[in-house]
Amino acid sequence: MTSLKVTKALVKQILERPLVHSWSQQGLGMLRVYLSREIRMHVWADEAVYRPKPDTLHTHPWDFTSYVVAGGITNLRYRTMPLAPNYTMRTIKCGAGGGLEPGETRVHLDATDVETFISGQSYCQLAEEIHESIPADGTVTIIERKFKPDTEHAFVFSLFDQPWKSAEPIIPTAGMIERACRNSLERFF
Repeated sequence: MTSLKVTKALVKQILERPLVHSWSQQGLGMLRVYLSREIRMHVWADEAVYRPKPDTLHTHPWDFTSYVVAGGITNLRYRTMPLAPNYTMRTIKCGAGGGLEPGETRVHLDATDVETFISGQSYCQLAEEIHESIPADGTVTIIERKFKPDTEHAFVFSLFDQPWKSAEPIIPTAGMIERACRNSLERFF
């Protein structure tokens, strides 16, 4: 990854003219734009969280490195424990048109690591690691993905015996894109 100063300047250009890019909105509270197949930019916006709030604990179909360009994010990692179940684990097909796959497993999850990252810092996450992201409103991250053979399936976790609440991507309104990008510019640039 290039220097933070150069990266921040490029991100600022995107934020200043957001409507020339193709965005998607993901229910955990982010708008994202693909810079390449492997690299995408996330603009985290409290306003973009779906209602009812989707389940936040999940894995990914790919390993990734997350670079915090502006703002801050807390990453909580979880592990399964051989104790009484407190979560239901389900498989999803990721992306637009995805959704739940058949079957579920009951598991016990405990938080193992709480990490907080600010502008200029990065962290790595393995595909199979269970985690949740808690960003500050307006945070911008760049995700560099390293693909695995199965690029479409991941696990999601909901509190024991609770229904799953989807965070499936949608196309955001122009107003949502403009507000999220303006908020990020005003707070961190």
